[in-house]
Amino acid sequence: MEGGQAIVGNVSQPPGGSGKMEANPMHPQSREPSHLRLSRRCCARTRHGMACQSPAISGKMRCRMHGGAMGSGAPRGERNGAYRTGLHTAETVAFRRMCRGVAGASADGLAAVLAYLRSEAG
Repeated sequence: MEGGQAIVGNVSQPPGGSGKMEANPMHPQSREPSHLRLSRRCCARTRHGMACQSPAISGKMRCRMHGGAMGSGAPRGERNGAYRTGLHTAETVAFRRMCRGVAGASADGLAAVLAYLRSEAG
């Protein structure tokens, strides 16, 4: 029965090999142009729970596939099918925010808000 041979000593480089790394991790090579490689990324989550790697549209937080395109999103107001009472319109939300600010400032502010609401109702 014959045994295998072990390699003992220095192993030389293959012929023509310089031993230098081809890919430098400090300078990644990519097929994507540099302005896309350096741009902000989409902050949406994929179905696998990972962050989307597509570049975000300029001035937006999402890529073109996750709602960053012009005209994307639901229409405002009554044109949106979920519009019912107007309880969450921009004007109503701003009014409630103002009421909370005034009410939090003092007890007199609360009285002023109640007086305003009574004048609007009647």
